[in-house]
Amino acid sequence: LLPEKGQEITVNYEGRLEDGTVFDRSADHGEPLKIRIGEGQVIEGWDQGIMTMKLGEKADLVIQSKYGYGDMGSPPKIPGKATLVFTVELIQIADRRPTRWMMSDAELIQVALRQKEDGNLKFKEKKMKQAEGHYRDALAHLDSCKIDNDEIRKLKVVCLQNLSVALNHSGDYKDTISQCTLAIEIDEKASKAYFLRSQAYMKVHDYAEATKDLKQAIKLNPQDKKLRTEYEVLKAEQKKHNSG
Repeated sequence: LLPEKGQEITVNYEGRLEDGTVFDRSADHGEPLKIRIGEGQVIEGWDQGIMTMKLGEKADLVIQSKYGYGDMGSPPKIPGKATLVFTVELIQIADRRPTRWMMSDAELIQVALRQKEDGNLKFKEKKMKQAEGHYRDALAHLDSCKIDNDEIRKLKVVCLQNLSVALNHSGDYKDTISQCTLAIEIDEKASKAYFLRSQAYMKVHDYAEATKDLKQAIKLNPQDKKLRTEYEVLKAEQKKHNSG
């Protein structure tokens, strides 16, 4: 029995660099990881590799950087261009649910709202990987809607921003930047997305882009004192980096 695209699966895993350094494992999160496979909730190497595994199988997935975290990596734990080794045990494959194309727009929106709330709950529990999965699932349902209106666009922006917060906490700054960019493409006045993207740029030492985004966030929300404080932090961090 192999998992099919869109099915919810449960896995135990351990992720290592080529030198054997462990950077993440499900045991550290207190429970196995649940995701929907083949829908971009995880890195491409996982989507491709796990869909070839049988229920109960334990396998090592050796994932080149282009199917993992790319040239940028996921600092500080995963360097750029890193080949990763994941030991994955497929312990459960859930029954298939109705495919998204069979659902009405109202049903898709309701599922997206539930997934967003589930993501918020997992975030509060500090289970970032699971939170990311719920937010991505919410976005996948919204992307399947046949209509495009203000309600759907606003919900997409919220989910993208929430996903970005979770990714930032996980140290996946490359994907944080990508998700914030998508939010800004939908709503160019999404000040939170500019702020989150500036934080991610700062983590990868791209201070020019970080400054530009933070200035835009301040322009959109001039009454927010926190943003001005963050601007001073950014300038100090840039000065420290340049002097080092």
